[in-house]
Amino acid sequence: PKTLLNLFQISVEPIFLLMFFCFSLVDAAGTNFLLIRTCTMVFGFSEANCTHRISPSVQEIIQPYTARIIMGKVLIQAIFPAILSLFIGSWTDGSKKRKPFIILPLIGLTIDYAIWLIFIYFPIPPVFFLLTVLPYSLSGGSISLFTCAYCYLSDITNEDNRAFRMSVLTISLTIGMLSGYLVSTEMYKTFHKNINFIVFGTSLCCMILTLLYTIFLLPETVITAEEIENSGERNNRKSFFNISHVKNSLAVLLKGRPSNGRLVLLLLIAIIVIDILVFQGESNFRYLSLKASFHWTVEDYNVFSAILSGVAVIISLIGIWLLNKVLGLSCTFTIALVLSTCFISSVLISLSKSP
Repeated sequence: PKTLLNLFQISVEPIFLLMFFCFSLVDAAGTNFLLIRTCTMVFGFSEANCTHRISPSVQEIIQPYTARIIMGKVLIQAIFPAILSLFIGSWTDGSKKRKPFIILPLIGLTIDYAIWLIFIYFPIPPVFFLLTVLPYSLSGGSISLFTCAYCYLSDITNEDNRAFRMSVLTISLTIGMLSGYLVSTEMYKTFHKNINFIVFGTSLCCMILTLLYTIFLLPETVITAEEIENSGERNNRKSFFNISHVKNSLAVLLKGRPSNGRLVLLLLIAIIVIDILVFQGESNFRYLSLKASFHWTVEDYNVFSAILSGVAVIISLIGIWLLNKVLGLSCTFTIALVLSTCFISSVLISLSKSP
């Protein structure tokens, strides 16, 4: 049946737009709340010394402890989804069911925000905030979401429009990030009391909407009986935690390919791993770094991040059109150029002495 979603070719894009809206909405707010909770509960400073612009002497004491908690969260977010990814790819290919591992991480993230609200309301020590990432991580995390989203797009597109649809997905999540930082800034200007409760409550509501959209409006990919028969994985579809899924994933990765295809694939994986490593490090510790260097508030950081996201969207659109369409440069050169600019950006931020 014809629907608005079909008419505008909308599928997984709203999921990532809203999800990254929530990520950026709570980004600095969560870290700042963790700093305040560490300051008051762990080191016993007064509320006045731990809010708004924390003095440099206090920051030197509380930031290392907070950074260790954040590092623990990052490790939990990485380890469990990485293990699950060995099973997810093969299982979804065999069953041709993408939605389960799109829905499960969304449920996990929704529970995460609900736990945050509980922890904000009650005086719980900061170390227990590690529990907030467990539901999302144990349900597959971002690895599961991105894997199944790209597989979903591959199922519903063809070679002519696949690259465009994947670009739209990337632009959607970037717009979500930009919107989240802007809305968070306005929230901090408008609400002064219970701001953390409002921010995480808003994120929880958005995730519930995202979950409802995914369950009821996002159709499952369609596969014929003949395609299932040809997949050769009828038995594997019945069990998720089956070692054959790991074997299949590794076999596909390591099988010989023409024109040094296997080497190219391994190099691409290495590039992606390094890129994600840098992204996770920057995104989780950027606020702490800028707060220590420039004594920024949450509002200052959100404005900076919003500008950064906005520039990224504009430059990406213009850059792809200019480099690929106008100048006809290869995708490999474009990727190298993008990574080089990211490197320069990180160096400039690290060397900056003033905003």
